[in-house]
Amino acid sequence: MIGHCSCYLLPKAHRGCGFTLVELLVALVLMSFITVLMASGLRATGQGWEKITDRQNENEHRFQVDQFLRRHINSARFPRIRDEEGVGMVGFFGTASSLHFLAPMPVYENNGVLYWWNLKIITDDKTREQVLELQYLPYRDGEPVRYDQVAGLSMEGVSLRQIEVARQVRISSIRYYGATGRGGGGESWLTEWPAGSDLAPRVIRLQIEELNRQGEYEAWQEIAVAPRFRDQEIGGGHGD
Repeated sequence: MIGHCSCYLLPKAHRGCGFTLVELLVALVLMSFITVLMASGLRATGQGWEKITDRQNENEHRFQVDQFLRRHINSARFPRIRDEEGVGMVGFFGTASSLHFLAPMPVYENNGVLYWWNLKIITDDKTREQVLELQYLPYRDGEPVRYDQVAGLSMEGVSLRQIEVARQVRISSIRYYGATGRGGGGESWLTEWPAGSDLAPRVIRLQIEELNRQGEYEAWQEIAVAPRFRDQEIGGGHGD
């Protein structure tokens, strides 16, 4: 057996050919702790990236909705129209929570044809979520339009069509700057723009709030629009 190492032939002080059971157990415990720490760190990192990604997606969605609404409201036209009683007025009106105006289709479908638009919040019957919706009707030059502050615009024999803009949001306020032109005095900020006005507002300010994960409404950046066609089409079309 000469030439073969045997730990048992050496004094105890020189035995080093292996580990004792206790040492192995300690090593296994240490490796377990290290594995747990690494897994926790990786999980925390993954959750952090997930939150960052979710936040980026939310901000991108808000930006897209913001830009869509800015462009669409900014494209509003203001021909003079007549109501069912034959009274001439500008084709724009709104409340503190809804807008009603004339504009072409959004850019991706714009062929220059005008439509009546309702921008308002509706409740989804299935999910009970609040939905920001654009409803539209064809605009027919010279045809009277019906308007109700609750229902919005309507036309006999024509069904409203819808474009869903965003979910789990609400319109907290809409404000209008200008003078209505019918004994309303000078220009000022108003909480509604009444049907029958002779003029369109100079500036429209729209505030949207979104329901966050904590169940609270969080305000978006305010949308302020000065319609670029306001001064071009006032007084055109069908007057008194």
